[in-house]
Amino acid sequence: MKNNIREHATVTTVLTEQGKKDLDLFHPSYRVKCVRDLPLGKLMDQNDLYLDILQCEKAGLVTVSFKVDPVVQQNFKYFLSSLYMQDHEGSRDSWNILRTEIIELLVEKLLMRELIAELREEIKEEAEAFVIAKCKEVYRRLLMTGPFTTKEGGPGEDLRHREEETKRQGWKTDNEIVKDRERLVVMGAIMHQIDANNYVVTVAIVDKYGELVQTRDFMRLLPPRKRPIQAGRDDVPMDGRPQPKTDEETQHEQDKKKLIKLLEEYQVDIITVAANCLDARNLKRCLESIAGELKNQVATQEDEPRGKKGHVEPTVRKEVLTIWGSTEVPKLFSMSHNSQRLHKNMQQMYKQAISLARFEQDPLTELLNLWSPITAEN
Repeated sequence: MKNNIREHATVTTVLTEQGKKDLDLFHPSYRVKCVRDLPLGKLMDQNDLYLDILQCEKAGLVTVSFKVDPVVQQNFKYFLSSLYMQDHEGSRDSWNILRTEIIELLVEKLLMRELIAELREEIKEEAEAFVIAKCKEVYRRLLMTGPFTTKEGGPGEDLRHREEETKRQGWKTDNEIVKDRERLVVMGAIMHQIDANNYVVTVAIVDKYGELVQTRDFMRLLPPRKRPIQAGRDDVPMDGRPQPKTDEETQHEQDKKKLIKLLEEYQVDIITVAANCLDARNLKRCLESIAGELKNQVATQEDEPRGKKGHVEPTVRKEVLTIWGSTEVPKLFSMSHNSQRLHKNMQQMYKQAISLARFEQDPLTELLNLWSPITAEN
């Protein structure tokens, strides 16, 4: 009977008053409000959906109902009747009438309720096992991620070179010093929206050994929207002279100078941008433009003659690379007990920016930072 219910039953969610307010298009669990007569068999293809439904039900956003096919339910009643009815032809007998009423109550009031409760628990366990398996797969992939490098050969090139040297020499001493890998200064940049028109770009800089050296917030780092030219207005100059800068444009120029100063002061090698929203594309383009301006400024300063001899040895300055960064590990780190201990009284966005930068330096170390030495905190 339980298997028949699972094959033919459906699940439906109904929004509560609170759910009508909270489950909008921007809510991460928006798909829960669209569940209408979904067969339980289809949950096998998207097991995580049921966990999302349970979370919304616990938060009071939806009510969940299971509907069983009436035909299946009636067939089960006939099956029980065949077992307990002594005389099928004499259905008018008072005892058979009583047995029929008992079967009706048993199926509708007790068995269906108990079977649906068992099914919900089984589906929950399957969904948790599905999510755990997916998390293991992602965790294994993250463990195999190597640190970012600016060398063309990749992080494994030096290792292969050392292995070839060892095979050629035929021996290796215990006191041999393995050359350390390239270490980079990384800036993590993450963008988060305040309201429809305002945002904040949070940056954090870590040195070559992962130590935090600076954090900063920028309110107008992205270029402001271009103002439309309205011809025919008296206050718009028609002789081609530039319009005076607005407060937003002035603040943008100031934020850009502050960011360039940070890049020069701490000799940043990489800027990793969190891919957490669509507007992050504009942030990446803006940071690439700023890095290009910084490179041009360095090249111009090297070309200018200095001193009496008119020549100065050029300083080698690598181009600041701008790359995408995943927010999986930074989000987990910002909510972990370990982050509370390492960065007390620090905002969550700062923690995410720090973890974003450290993950590009040493992914394995940052993954280990998710775990606390105290087992109960994990």
